[in-house]
Amino acid sequence: MALDVTVEALDQPLSAQDIVKSLKSNLKVPEGITSEHIHISGDGTDSADKPTVVGKEFTLANRVRGLRTEFTFFDEGFVRIREYKRKKLLQAYMLELRFLNPKPTVIRRFVMQSLWTALGSAGVAAICWLIAKWTTLDAYMLPASIVFATGAIVALLLFIYQSGEKVLFCTASGRVPVLTLLASFGCLRRYRSIMPEISRAAGDAILRNTLQEEPYLRAEMQDHYRLRNGGVITAKACSTGTARILARFG
Repeated sequence: MALDVTVEALDQPLSAQDIVKSLKSNLKVPEGITSEHIHISGDGTDSADKPTVVGKEFTLANRVRGLRTEFTFFDEGFVRIREYKRKKLLQAYMLELRFLNPKPTVIRRFVMQSLWTALGSAGVAAICWLIAKWTTLDAYMLPASIVFATGAIVALLLFIYQSGEKVLFCTASGRVPVLTLLASFGCLRRYRSIMPEISRAAGDAILRNTLQEEPYLRAEMQDHYRLRNGGVITAKACSTGTARILARFG
């Protein structure tokens, strides 16, 4: 199947200092969002406290795929995410925003083969209808027109369902995807308007981070273990992410 794909991603992992420098020069921190950080101790699987002060809340709905994602931001620098599919809760988890890379990876996917099939079938259906209208072959051409028109509708629906954007938010140094958003036609504008909100919240949390480079990396690595134990990321993704972080220590 022919695909047109555009990917926007980071080539190199960002250090905590790199992110802070970049954010201080490029990111405007929204008013009304503050951050107090929980320092994870032990093996990194449990937080010492639970965030309680609710800030912004919003919902992203993808009706084409039957998906809904609810976001609840906490003033302590966390975001709670609830993912649903056709009203069924798939996953609920918490992300610590200081470990989230504010710059997402965006993958654009357009299934052109389905689109061209839809246009071609629609053209053939129109020709069959004209032949049926102006000749005596209506007994054959009308059914053919209906068949091709149906095929055009099915192909167009496939194009709409399969095409869109995938947005990946990854951890800052481990580069492990911890938040995936699927935007289809009809909700692209809504998704694009919400993405900066997530980036700003993550940027604000990073700017308020008080840890130096090495303690920050250790804390992020411990957060990978927490996400693994919570089923948010796989054991393989956790190992890959922690290996990238360990490589930063030289």
